[in-house]
Amino acid sequence: MKKALNNYNKLLWVVIALATMWSMQSCTHNGGDIDPWFGTWHVESVTAGGTPVATIEGDFFFQFQNEVVRMSWRNRLLDTAESYGNWTDAGGVLTMSFNDPKMPPLALAGFSTSNALTIERLSDDRIMLSQVVDGLTYRYTIKKVV
Repeated sequence: MKKALNNYNKLLWVVIALATMWSMQSCTHNGGDIDPWFGTWHVESVTAGGTPVATIEGDFFFQFQNEVVRMSWRNRLLDTAESYGNWTDAGGVLTMSFNDPKMPPLALAGFSTSNALTIERLSDDRIMLSQVVDGLTYRYTIKKVV
């Protein structure tokens, strides 16, 4: 009886170890390391021609994973909206495209279905982006929150 209980304990530890290893194998980056982009980024400020732009009430967020970008918004009443597009980082330019007519970009000042943003500053916790739209330079400061 004691030997059977000892074998049961060994089997239980093997199952726990296998379950732990299996759960740790998942890749949260979905297809590769995209640091520093991976995660959730909060839009801290938007300026147009150096003047602060008032956005619609609430907070805008970007989430990057693999080649998909999620643009989301929420307000203090927890109303939400979201849109999905594709993104690339090439040669100091962040490109975001929202090509699906059912998922246009949200109403963030200066954003359209196709955006070529110059990466002015890039760190692990803060990014400054800019793009020129109709002769006006829009500057976006985003801060990593997760």
